[in-house]
Amino acid sequence: MIFKLILILFAALTILLSCDGGLHPPEDKEDSILEATIHYKGGISQWPDSNTVKAIRLAAFKTYPPGDIISEFTAGNVYFTLMSLELFTDSSNVRLEISSPPVELKYIVVVQQYDSSFSSQKAIGVYTTTGDQSKPSAILVEPGNSYPISINVDFKNPPPQPF
Repeated sequence: MIFKLILILFAALTILLSCDGGLHPPEDKEDSILEATIHYKGGISQWPDSNTVKAIRLAAFKTYPPGDIISEFTAGNVYFTLMSLELFTDSSNVRLEISSPPVELKYIVVVQQYDSSFSSQKAIGVYTTTGDQSKPSAILVEPGNSYPISINVDFKNPPPQPF
């Protein structure tokens, strides 16, 4: 009788100790933010003709070199500002939410939309820690963090075009 009682007590303790609290929703991941300051070389006077500037956006790609804008978008490989940044200004500040960290952003770029088609984009400034716009710098984005970055735009000397 005592043997059965010990066996039942041992089985009950084993079951109780192996339980982790039951079913519960997964933990929410915290979003992260890229806080970009964009400097336009020469200020307002160096901007191109207003007919060729439909929008300016910040985009951050998971791949480098990225494919075309549309395929990167449909594959979920790019974060970007939906609305245009302020046009015809000396500098801009923008916050870009990164909704699925951790993620490595391999190509962070300021793009100019030059006509009414969303796919009509060209790179005009690249995030780089070396100053060489042909060598983009990557950022490993961790949950809940902010990443201040600076990007220089020179309309007369754009970086190499990846798309």
